[in-house]
Amino acid sequence: STKTLFLADFPFVLKEPNMNYRDWLWKFDTRSGNFDSVGFNYPEKYREHYDDPELGVFAHSYIIDRDLFVVNFPANDSLLILDSDKSYWVDGRSARTLTFEKGKTEPRGEWVVFNPSMKTSRYKFTQYDPYRKRLFRYVNIETKESDIETYTNESSFILLDQEFRKVAELFFDNQKIIPSGFFTPNGFYLKLAEQQSDDREGYVRFDF
Repeated sequence: STKTLFLADFPFVLKEPNMNYRDWLWKFDTRSGNFDSVGFNYPEKYREHYDDPELGVFAHSYIIDRDLFVVNFPANDSLLILDSDKSYWVDGRSARTLTFEKGKTEPRGEWVVFNPSMKTSRYKFTQYDPYRKRLFRYVNIETKESDIETYTNESSFILLDQEFRKVAELFFDNQKIIPSGFFTPNGFYLKLAEQQSDDREGYVRFDF
């Protein structure tokens, strides 16, 4: 049987020459040694986000039972679907109004430092639940700083079904729940940011 390895070529920050590049994703057949690229271009709007490590870098998921890639762009409501012989966009937006705010550069001695905006919204990544055939899209909606320099971050998971139709959106504070989790037959587990013990870890379980 074929054994396939998937590789991604991420830009650390997006630059102008990257806009004409297409070979961001690759399939490597470990038996034959063949490399096949899964090509796509960045949308034109990302010319506004050069040098931005928050709004200029894509993320992706591979859905193994359908042999397709889902590409998440940080400032796009839609998701790019890469099938074997076609590509298309599906609506993956949050119910909240999002604001995509570019960061700023700041000279520091001999260097120019890029400071991402703390206020910007951004679609961060997707995760696929192979048990319930759900795609979870994580979005940072808004970060707020209190008078005592503590932060709250309204975030959500947008849930899409197997046909990429939106079925739900779950809102939470990512200062309390860590958004990168794992799937089991019993549900989706997310780790609590504040733990009560050094000996045991606490998780939140979602089951749909």
